[in-house]
Amino acid sequence: MTKTCLQCGANFEDVIHSGHEKKYCSSTCRNKAANMRREQKIENYIKQQYELLPKEATQIEKIETTKEFSYNAPTYERYEHRPNAQFNGVESYSIGLLRENFKTETQLIEHRIRLENTLKDLSTLEDDYSILEAEFEEFKKRPAIPNALSGVVDMVKTNPVETSKFVLELLSGIFDKFKKQT
Repeated sequence: MTKTCLQCGANFEDVIHSGHEKKYCSSTCRNKAANMRREQKIENYIKQQYELLPKEATQIEKIETTKEFSYNAPTYERYEHRPNAQFNGVESYSIGLLRENFKTETQLIEHRIRLENTLKDLSTLEDDYSILEAEFEEFKKRPAIPNALSGVVDMVKTNPVETSKFVLELLSGIFDKFKKQT
C-alpha cells in the first residue's frame, strides 16, 4: 500500500503488519515529527503560563496569609495559604526563566526559518549558475561567425591591390549617387 509521509511528503510502501499503521517513511521523519510535537507542547505550556500572569500592576493581589490553623490538622494543612504565586509584583524565578526560555525559543525558530529561506535561495542561485555555465560552454563551442569587417581585412591581407581597386570603385559609385541626388 502506497502512503505519503506526514513529515516530508515522500511516497513510501507500507507493508501491512499487525499493530499501528505507519505514518512516516523512516525513523528520521518519525523522530523529526516527535521533536516538533515536543517543542510545540513546551511552547504551548509556556504560552499558557504566560497568559496566567497578570498583565498590569493593578491586577496583582497581595498575598493573604492565614496563620490560624488547627494543630490537630494533618501536616500538609498546616502551611500558610498563598493564593497568588507573585509577591508585590515580583515574579517568581521559575516564571522568569520560562519567559526567557520562550523568548529564546522564539528567536531560535525565527533563525531556523531564515536559515531555511537562505538555503532555498542559495540552491536556486546554484541552479541558475549551473544553467548559465552550461549555456556559456555551449556558446564557446559555437563556430565564430565572420562579420563584414573581418572579410575585408582577410581580402586586404590576401590581395591588397585588387581590394584597394574594389574599394575605390565602390566609393566613387557612392559619391556619384550622392552628387546626383543633391
